[in-house]
Amino acid sequence: MVRLLVVFVSREELNSVRLPEFLSVAETLGISVSCEALEDSEVYLQVEFPSVDAAQRICDRCVMVKGVFEVWASASSYDALVEALSKLPRFADSFRGKRFKYAVESFGRSHTREQQVKLMQRFESLDHGGAAVSLSAPDIVIW
Repeated sequence: MVRLLVVFVSREELNSVRLPEFLSVAETLGISVSCEALEDSEVYLQVEFPSVDAAQRICDRCVMVKGVFEVWASASSYDALVEALSKLPRFADSFRGKRFKYAVESFGRSHTREQQVKLMQRFESLDHGGAAVSLSAPDIVIW
């Protein structure tokens, strides 16, 4: 089993159909998933999938799914998040031989480009395994 974060499209008039669509597609494909209930106002849902392939098969068919993410760490502040990521043995290894970029996205608020850059700069101290930054063609996007 793999636990992933599913992010749904935020359209108020469609909120009530997000989870039913997701669960219906899973059932149609014969894939068993486990998740909590989703409130209409929420766009984030932690889901247990049998595999990453199963997650991709389901989400490829869902109109209301915006993206699926593997959560490496979570914290109540950016400093705590940087610290948690720095302690992950696989963090630097995940970047070796690849190109990457950071993306900043918020729900319910927006950031200016300057604010986004400042947030991304907080992660400069992390070991990125010698990987190159590529804003136009990254292999890995860190959200």
